[in-house]
Amino acid sequence: MPIDTKENLQSALQSSKALCYLLIIGYSISLIFVTIFNADLYSPGVQFQDGTEKFFYIILYAAPICLSYYLIQRIKSGKYNSIPFLSIWLLLEMLAKISNYGLRAGFFVSLLIIVFSISCLRAWYKYKFN
Repeated sequence: MPIDTKENLQSALQSSKALCYLLIIGYSISLIFVTIFNADLYSPGVQFQDGTEKFFYIILYAAPICLSYYLIQRIKSGKYNSIPFLSIWLLLEMLAKISNYGLRAGFFVSLLIIVFSISCLRAWYKYKFN
């Protein structure tokens, strides 16, 4: 959809909430694995040795969930200044995932998220500077 009218621009900016929802889903899955299965998704076969390490991972995965929910509320209220932060965060995460795992384990989904992040960043740029 071309961003040539004010309505299209607003809908493109509002669609960046989907990036926040993706972050919430991803970090929630990791949090479930930490709390229920006592293991991290990114280090398979390694169990936590004590409660302190498990507590650290719970905080590590719960903080982005809370931050993403806060960003959703900001975007819903029309404050779009958090979109560059959100887009760059997801770009870096997906590039790190692709560099670590290569062509397996969700390569095409990562590419779709990168394209969507860039389009949200472009919509924000057009909103801010035009």
